[in-house]
Amino acid sequence: MPAAPALTSAERGGPFPHPISQPSFGPVLRTPCLAIRPAWDEDIALITDAAVMGIHPEDEMPFSSPWWRKPRPELPSGTTRSVWNERVSRKPEQWSLSFAVRRVDADIEAWWEAPVIGRQDLIANHFPLLRTAETGSWLTASAQGAGTRQGDAPRRRAVRL
Repeated sequence: MPAAPALTSAERGGPFPHPISQPSFGPVLRTPCLAIRPAWDEDIALITDAAVMGIHPEDEMPFSSPWWRKPRPELPSGTTRSVWNERVSRKPEQWSLSFAVRRVDADIEAWWEAPVIGRQDLIANHFPLLRTAETGSWLTASAQGAGTRQGDAPRRRAVRL
């Protein structure tokens, strides 16, 4: 059976460089204020920049490792490795999927032009047996509390996927 023709950017609803046949690049999950999509290579620097803006007060450490406090030059390679490793190691029984979280304000016409304000991850182990996934996420400090349950919104959307 011949492959379906690739959709144009307009047919896909935006400037998507990845074919729809790669399902982990396809979905865009929306809330009234957020757009959440699987992280593309183009998002990696934006995710890193968001982390550098600060995630929590200096005297708090909600993560098991202070990864975002590393020197700025080290963050892009670490973020890139994290996103690429999850792609190449994805198996039906064990997988993870990272999402870029964007704030979509009324003055932004296209969600893909909105600023990245965080990252949401879904992580599954023994998925065919357990049918569950864990979540991990962060938002920039400036985005936290900037709307009703905005910090929970990426997680709620991602788990509905």
